[in-house]
Amino acid sequence: MFRLVAGHAPQAPKTPFVLLVLSLLGGGLVALLLLSSASSADAFTQRNLQQENRALSLREQQLTREVAASEAPGELAKRAQKLGLVEGGKPAVLVVGPAGRARVIGTPVPATSPPPPPKPTPTPSATPGASASGSPTPARPGAQPSGTPTPTTKPTTKPATKPATKPTTRPSPKPTPTPGGTP
Repeated sequence: MFRLVAGHAPQAPKTPFVLLVLSLLGGGLVALLLLSSASSADAFTQRNLQQENRALSLREQQLTREVAASEAPGELAKRAQKLGLVEGGKPAVLVVGPAGRARVIGTPVPATSPPPPPKPTPTPSATPGASASGSPTPARPGAQPSGTPTPTTKPTTKPATKPATKPTTRPSPKPTPTPGGTP
């Protein structure tokens, strides 16, 4: 296989070296292609996450505005009134002096509830067999006279409406006397 040439060293075959270099170059190109496709897939994922982050940020701002609007004093007063709460009266203040003596400033005023809504007046119900115009409806042949229920049917009655209950008011607390102070 090796030829001996006078004065020269034996030569190794060149094909395995060329194949090794070509396979290293091909492997490098394949690895570069895989890394490039992976990075572009990550770029798409990053873009989608950024869009989702923007949408969530807008939603957070909207919810923050809604919370701020629902915490406004006027809105709180409306919701409290819907729940039947009433505004408190003028409170008294207990002031403790530097010597440890306490005194009450002002007179507490209890909260007053609004008057209850008027009771609904019952409306006269239409008599069975009468139309809206007040004239009796014509009887069908073979039917019983209107006004008497048939044995298989029950007369229809409206359920009575329940009157609204008056919200209860709590008695105002009385100031408790402190030792060594005036009540």
